[in-house]
Amino acid sequence: MSETEMEYVYAVGLGDLALDGTAPVTGVDGGTVRTVGGGRGLTALVSAVPADRFADEHLAPQLEDLERLEAIARAHHAVVDAAFATATVLPMRLATVYRDPARVAAMLDEQHPYFEELLRTLDGHVELGLKVYAEPKAAAPAGEPEAAGASPGRAYLQRRRAERRRAQDT
Repeated sequence: MSETEMEYVYAVGLGDLALDGTAPVTGVDGGTVRTVGGGRGLTALVSAVPADRFADEHLAPQLEDLERLEAIARAHHAVVDAAFATATVLPMRLATVYRDPARVAAMLDEQHPYFEELLRTLDGHVELGLKVYAEPKAAAPAGEPEAAGASPGRAYLQRRRAERRRAQDT
């Protein structure tokens, strides 16, 4: 690690973390993923990234460039996904960087109680996502009938109220 490089942190886990060896996984900008341990049993997955691209003043423009952001996000996700295949891990926020491995180890020690509690809570659980799509008009009943002899304005408001209720019910 040199002064021209920083540590990009992907995830934190308990004990020795190892990536799923079935397929090679590289980090952001093709960096080699390795571990940094804390003194209290936590380990972080990291890779070296250039300081001239990831220091605070240089990072914001990269995150505004959608192609660059996509490349960083995909690499970040690939490392986290590979780690998750073998252990319970806490993904770190995108573009979490530290100046050197000693600062990563210090962060692990400082955050140990918080990280350990979360990791123990998540161990043995799986996160799932679900999306449901519904067509409000097809899924909801017709609603209230219009009052007989209602003025056009009142009839309009009744229809709008019924539409809102259908959407809410759906």
